[in-house]
Parts: sequence; structure tokens; C-alpha cells
Amino acid sequence: MRQLAKEVGSKQGELLEIKQVQDLATKIGYQHTLHSFDNLKHFKVLITSSIDEGNLIFAAFSVSLNKDDLGQPTTTATDEDKNEHAAVIHGYDEDRIIFSHWGQQRSSSFEEFYNSSRTLVDKRKSEQYINVKGKNAKGYKYDLIKNNDAEIKSEFKTSITPEENSGFKAKLLIIKNPKEYLEQFKKHRIELLEGYRLKLKQEETKLFNQNKTLIPQDKTNELDIRHLAHVFLDGEIGGTPLSGGSFLSSIHKLGAFLHFIFSY
Repeated sequence: MRQLAKEVGSKQGELLEIKQVQDLATKIGYQHTLHSFDNLKHFKVLITSSIDEGNLIFAAFSVSLNKDDLGQPTTTATDEDKNEHAAVIHGYDEDRIIFSHWGQQRSSSFEEFYNSSRTLVDKRKSEQYINVKGKNAKGYKYDLIKNNDAEIKSEFKTSITPEENSGFKAKLLIIKNPKEYLEQFKKHRIELLEGYRLKLKQEETKLFNQNKTLIPQDKTNELDIRHLAHVFLDGEIGGTPLSGGSFLSSIHKLGAFLHFIFSY
């Protein structure tokens, strides 16, 4: 999903405008409608009618970081982005809504979620990011942002600058049940996967062609080298998913192995 997000203007997977979420939903084949709300009654009707129709709802709210109500909607957030966080609303029960985030199902009153969402900012600020994969210092990525060193700043990736009223405040993105357009949905997903496989194949070929001249002619095995390209692109060795430090460690081991093989 982060890779797809980069195709709708994201630098590292972040989504700072509701339009990016809409574009991402379209890209993966979902039909959807966006609704704003400014009164509690309208908010309740939008949710209950959508759930009754078998739809899911993407919404953002201000998440509490206090120990006593950690993860619940709040209106007393202190961060600049008002502790903005996304959730999927997928049920309701009389005066409460049921939603999920952080890998857990939660519930709150309609009014609590409503007020919390309306606490959010109208427009998110632009953000900056830096790759920290493989960095060893604990807390490196957070300390790094505070560092004004010119060398560090040169590595920053800057997000889009969100437009006015482009945020997630008081908005519900209703994702329509794909059963209503199942054949179209399946066709779209197949095309998406085939396009990804083609792109991966093209990148493998490009990486292979860039590096094949570096290997002694009598040691060249196209299948092995293509597998090496696959390792760098897809993060897998021998069918075992690897990521982060584990992936980097395995790459070092692979490099040592290749050096051993090519030294004969």
C-alpha cells in the first residue's frame, strides 16, 4: 500500500490529503463517495445507512495518547496535527459506533467520535522524511529531524504541500461493498497485479543488464543473477520474506557468498 501511495503523491507512504486516500481507493479498485458533516444527526445517518448497506467507512479522529483512554477519540490533543489518526468504521450498536485501528477493535459513542473528528486541523502541514533503514542508533529517526546539520538536511524528502481544507477533519469516505460491482472489481485487481509483475520484471532486467558485465564471463549464470536482482527488488531469499535489519544482514551474507563463489 505504501508503494501504491507513492503513485498518488506520497514520498514514503504518508497520506496528508483526503484526496490521496480517494485516489488510492480508486487505484485498488474500490468505488467510493466522500461526505462532510457538520451536525451530529447527519453524522449518525451517514454511518448507520452505510453500514446497513454493507459498506465500510474511512474516517480520521484525534486519538488519545493518555494511559487511561489510550487509543480512544479525544478532543484534548496537543500535537500540531491534533494527534490525527485514521480508523475504519464497520459497525454500530444503538448509540455507539464500532471501529478498528492499531490492530484492535474499539467502540465509542457517536458523539465522542464526531467531536473528535471535528477537532482535527483543516489542512495538514508539509512534512519531511529521511531513510533510516539500517541505522543503528536507537531513536535515530526522531533525533535526526531535530538536527540542523546541512549534510542531514540534504537527505530529507519533502512531502506535498497540502491545499486549503484538504485535510481529514469532519469527513467520511464511504467505501462501497465490491459485491455491487464484483466483476469490474476483479478485473481491476487482476490488471493491477499484472501491471506490478510487469514493472518488477522490467526492473529485474534493468538491474541484471547493469551488473552482468561486472561478473567474469565463465562465472555468469543468468538465472542466478536474475535471482539476485529479485532479492534486491522484492526482499526475498529462498522464499523467506525479509525486511529491515534482517534483510540488510542477509544481503551482507549474500555478498560474502558471492565473493567466495566468484573468487575461484
